[in-house]
Amino acid sequence: MKKFLFVIVALASCMTVSAKYWVGGCFAIDSKTQYNNNPKQFSAILAPSIGMEIEDNLEIGIDFKIAEEKNITQSEKFQFAFAPFMRYTFLTQGDFSMFVQGGLEYGIVSPSGANLWHISLMLEPGIKYSVSDNFSLLAKMDGLYYSHENNAVGGEYKDNIGLGLHVSDLWLGLVYEF
Repeated sequence: MKKFLFVIVALASCMTVSAKYWVGGCFAIDSKTQYNNNPKQFSAILAPSIGMEIEDNLEIGIDFKIAEEKNITQSEKFQFAFAPFMRYTFLTQGDFSMFVQGGLEYGIVSPSGANLWHISLMLEPGIKYSVSDNFSLLAKMDGLYYSHENNAVGGEYKDNIGLGLHVSDLWLGLVYEF
């Protein structure tokens, strides 16, 4: 057993010696209005992330999502989620590259006293543009997802399957590689 653990530690350290590390994040803002032009719903999401490039086309990382939402009845929602992911770059042309990112997200939503949670499997497409050797711009969409969550009313569970390829599902971000 000790030899097995030693081999795993040795392999992990060899992988991380040649890896590039990066920090970054994305943000999204959404405001919906009704006919009288008064804002009725507003949400802001900040998603810092950290990760490392294992190979030229393979990265692993983790997103931390923090969201705040106010709606028509002036009730507020606060959400915190973390999502480990793997990103595969399948097309590179000059400074542009396209990728697909797959991961698992666990989130806690806390609206006015009731604690809700969700677990989601996600597959998200994206584009990365290298501005310089260290900085890159990132854009990705929600993509294909499956979500399992509990409902505040009666503690019922709900499953969602969706495809989010709408402009409001667009995430913009910046990445610094070191």
